[in-house]
Amino acid sequence: MRRRRVSAGGARAWDEALAFLRAHVRSVLAATSVLLAGILVVNLYPGTPQWSAGFATGFLAATLLGFVWWMAWVPSGL
Repeated sequence: MRRRRVSAGGARAWDEALAFLRAHVRSVLAATSVLLAGILVVNLYPGTPQWSAGFATGFLAATLLGFVWWMAWVPSGL
């Protein structure tokens, strides 16, 4: 299997993004816990239609991934 070559700038950008996430791990964990709690509430609340619970679960999961991406790339200046 061929190894993918990463430019020095790309490797540095990933290192800086991961360092920024490590420095702000409390914000990421807080957002994760709030969104996961929302997923639990939506799925365990009685009377919620199945399609609505699935939609809300997908929306909240995508929001979580978007937040982590935003925390890695936007505020770090990358």
